Amino acid sequence: MSDPAPLAPDFQLVDTQGYPVTLSTFRGRANVILIFNRGLACPFCRRHLAELRRQSAAFEARHTVILAIDPDRPDQVRDFWKQEDLPFPGFADAGNKLASLYRQPVDMYHAGRLPCAVIIDRSGRIRYRHDGSSAPDVPSPEILLAELDKIDRDTSA
Repeated sequence: MSDPAPLAPDFQLVDTQGYPVTLSTFRGRANVILIFNRGLACPFCRRHLAELRRQSAAFEARHTVILAIDPDRPDQVRDFWKQEDLPFPGFADAGNKLASLYRQPVDMYHAGRLPCAVIIDRSGRIRYRHDGSSAPDVPSPEILLAELDKIDRDTSA
């Protein structure tokens, strides 16, 4: 028998609308995808958020909430979310506390923080993780959706 996937560390952040969101709120109710961006100046991160926006209905159909974590200031994140009309919550992690808790990879010599995606299932366990090796190395929405389908099959068996 294999070891169960590790429990995701709980956290609370305030979203772009000023609402506190706690990871444990979703336990038993929805899968969660944490998207750790490099920052709003990163064109690859902005494109990835737009791709996720286009596929938001597919994520919702899989009972999945996307939480995007960004290292910029709260006002910058709020303004960007409003400008881009992103349908999922965005969070400023200006002190990188959550990024550090989830061990977002860092390339100290070139790119700074690298993109990272973490899928947490309804039981609160980390079931998938993608640590980018470069700024454009982000998992496509299709890869994330396929991982969610795999999780659904695993829990249905």
